[in-house]
Amino acid sequence: MTKELVITEKISKKICQELMLGTPLVRIARDKDMPSLTKIYKWIAEHKEFANSIQDARRIGAQSYIEKAMVLQTSNKVRPCVMRLGYRK
Repeated sequence: MTKELVITEKISKKICQELMLGTPLVRIARDKDMPSLTKIYKWIAEHKEFANSIQDARRIGAQSYIEKAMVLQTSNKVRPCVMRLGYRK
């Protein structure tokens, strides 16, 4: 598929699902089955409902990203890296 895809309901939902998982929009747009980043931003500017969906998905994705970081921190997977940097509680 080309990067000049029309954003359909299916593509819109896929973009929002990925954003909710914390995937950056720039990474989503790199997928060969997704429209280009420019096309997505153009649709955000031109379609209020799509823009609102993107905003909601990003809000959820930010929370998801924070929760993933908290899980990593509490599982001590981050601890050795923190110690090497000299940060201590």
